[in-house]
Amino acid sequence: MTHPHQLQTLIKVSVAQIKCIVADSNQSVTELTDAFIGIAGIIEKLRQTDKPQAMDIDKDLHELYQKVHQGIVAFQFFDRMSQRLEHVTDTLEKVEHYQQHEQQDASALLVQLRTALTSESERIVFDQVMHGHSVTTALQSYLQYEQEHLRKHDQDIELF
Repeated sequence: MTHPHQLQTLIKVSVAQIKCIVADSNQSVTELTDAFIGIAGIIEKLRQTDKPQAMDIDKDLHELYQKVHQGIVAFQFFDRMSQRLEHVTDTLEKVEHYQQHEQQDASALLVQLRTALTSESERIVFDQVMHGHSVTTALQSYLQYEQEHLRKHDQDIELF
């Protein structure tokens, strides 16, 4: 890869990472909204019930628990977003440093940048773009990976 082409590719990686963050944020906001609407509905139902003995409290509490859990899982997005934005800014800072020192071979920089990525989804985007795929293709691969990953892990709570 030539020097200008390497820099263009690294900029495309950053663009792809930002697009992934935007896609995730849309989904996460929707999940949070749905969770809190559900919580408010359950609370309102409990509040308006005149006869506590007639209520199915176990069912309502289980629903409430599920909605709170859904909200917590959606909040994880913000932690991942922070990490990924940090990786994007680190990449751009390293590219700037690289460009200022006019180094001709970016191979070591590329290895360093890929090694710094902490999630498989970030590595998928990086690899897709570095192998010449479009940002759109990298985003599609990312979304496919994320959907499969969510199905396998059934939305476990994992804060970083």
